Amino acid sequence: MKRAFNAGTTLENSNQEDYVVFCGKHDFEFIEIRLGKWKESLITHSIKYLQNFFYRQICNRYHLRHELQL
Repeated sequence: MKRAFNAGTTLENSNQEDYVVFCGKHDFEFIEIRLGKWKESLITHSIKYLQNFFYRQICNRYHLRHELQL
């Protein structure tokens, strides 16, 4: 069985970055990312920032070095 995080449970109480970090810390294998959360993040962050954010989260999850800069 795979552990997955349903973003609908935090729609009003969290942002995309918070629940991605939460899922990484608690070993969730799948994350539902909602379009509305992407739009919210793009209001305050650039696409470049979000690329780097997700890359860092993946590296942290799998204990990889942060050598690549997107």
